[in-house]
Amino acid sequence: MSRKLRVHLAAIAIGGLLTTSGAAAQKTVTQKKASKETATITAIDKATRTVTLKNTTGIVEELVAGPEIVRFDALKVGDKVTFTHTESVVYQIRKPGQAPAAGAKPATGQTPEITRTPGAIPGGTITERQTKTVRVEAVDKKEARISVRTAEGTGITAIVDDKKNLNGVKIGDHVDITYTEAVMIAVEPAR
Repeated sequence: MSRKLRVHLAAIAIGGLLTTSGAAAQKTVTQKKASKETATITAIDKATRTVTLKNTTGIVEELVAGPEIVRFDALKVGDKVTFTHTESVVYQIRKPGQAPAAGAKPATGQTPEITRTPGAIPGGTITERQTKTVRVEAVDKKEARISVRTAEGTGITAIVDDKKNLNGVKIGDHVDITYTEAVMIAVEPAR
């Protein structure tokens, strides 16, 4: 299991997201976080496909545009590039023996999905998705702790911020967790 997914599994428990209605499976829940940053292209090295960007706070960063950036030659010094980073965690608690939610999709693997923006200006979205099912190993309501384990045997114990969120959660319950990270890149040509 990747470190990133392990961190998000712990964040789910720590964030108090493990709630259940008791007898039936919990409805699917999504937690989402987004941030946006705009930078200006200050230099382009076409030989190495390196683009130098300066953000609004003055931080300069160089990025190498891989071969998947098919409209690299359309980039110009002065273009504004906006990066919108979105993270979401979708989870559902289900009782032992209960099937995963209808329409639940497995992870897409380690290969990111790339969706290009149509037109002459470069842009698009890169999405990476991971899905794991963990089993509840222990619930300590007094200490507000929960321990879960993946099918591969990785265990995580975390503190839940609100003890009430552990009501109805039992040893043996399964939690299906899908972590999605996406970066949308939009280029606004210099005027």
